[in-house]
Amino acid sequence: MNKRTKTGLGVLAGVLALGNIMAYNHAGKFTHYDPAVAQGAHEPQPKGFLAMAGFILLGPHNGKPACDALPRIPYETVHFKGNENLEGWYIPAVANKGTILLFHGYMATKSSQLEKAYIFHDAGYNVLLTDFSGSGGSSGYTTTIGYKEGADVLGAYQWLLQQHPHHNLVLFGTSMGAAAITKCMYDHPELAVSAIILECPYGSLYQAVSNRLNVLHIPSFPLAAMMTFWGGVQNGFNGFEVSPEAFARKIKSPTLLMWGEKDNRVNREETESVYAALAGPKQLVTFPEAGHESYLLRYRQQWETATLTFLQRWVHQP
Repeated sequence: MNKRTKTGLGVLAGVLALGNIMAYNHAGKFTHYDPAVAQGAHEPQPKGFLAMAGFILLGPHNGKPACDALPRIPYETVHFKGNENLEGWYIPAVANKGTILLFHGYMATKSSQLEKAYIFHDAGYNVLLTDFSGSGGSSGYTTTIGYKEGADVLGAYQWLLQQHPHHNLVLFGTSMGAAAITKCMYDHPELAVSAIILECPYGSLYQAVSNRLNVLHIPSFPLAAMMTFWGGVQNGFNGFEVSPEAFARKIKSPTLLMWGEKDNRVNREETESVYAALAGPKQLVTFPEAGHESYLLRYRQQWETATLTFLQRWVHQP
C-alpha cells in the first residue's frame, strides 16, 4: 500500500469517525431534552466560528417543551400511565357524540392542539389532550419521535375507557402524534377505534431525519443513516424499523390523512406511501399552500369541513 493510499484511507477513517461523533451527539439531543435548560427554552444559534463549530459537533441544548396556554373552557387535569407518567386535559361536551383523543407533534405539547379541540368540542365531541412522555406536564425528558409514544396513545385510550367509557373513540394526531397513532394501532390492531385522523405523518424515521437535515442545508448522506442508527441505539430500538408507512398496513379503521403540499418535512412520496398502506376506508385531503404547520392557520374553513364531514360519516351519532 503506497503512501497516498494510506493517507486517503486515514482521511476517510477520520471523516467517518467525526461523522459518527456528530451523528451520536445530534441523535442524543434530537431525542433528549436537557434538564439543565429552562422548560420551553431553546438554545439560540451561536455566533462566531468556534461557537458554531461546537454547536455543529455537539448539537443544540433544548429544554423540555412547555404548555403555553390553558383551555378557555371548563376542563379536568388528569394523569395516567403510558411510557411515562402522563398528563392530560379532559374536556366533556354536552352533546357527547363521541370522544376525540388528540396527540401533538415533536417539540410541542397538548396546548398546541387546543384550537382543534375547541372546534371538535363545539361540534359536540368530548376531547382528551395528552402530553407525550418528556413533554409538558408529563414526566421524563426523552422523546422517540413517535415510536415509544405509541404506548402513550394506548395509555390515553385505556384511561378513557376506564374513567369515561364513552362510545365512538377517535384518534387524532399531528406529525409525531400521527406517527405514534400508527405505532399504537400496529401493536394493538384490536382497539375499538371508530375513526382516525392523521396530519402529516412521516413515512419513516430515516426519511424524517433526512428531510430535517435537508431543511438545515446539511447533506443528509450519510449523516441521516448514522443519526437514525445512533438514535435507535440510545433509546433501545432499531431506528430503521420506525416506519408509519409499515405500521399503517394494520390500520383498518376509517382514516382521514391530511398533508400540506409545501411541506418540507414530509414529502409527497411519503404521504402517498402511508395513504396507500392504510388497510381500511380512507380519504386524503391536501392543502396547496400549507407547509409543516397547523392547517388552521391558512385553511380553517377547509380543515373544519374536511374533519367534521369525515366524523359525521364514520362516527355513529347517538
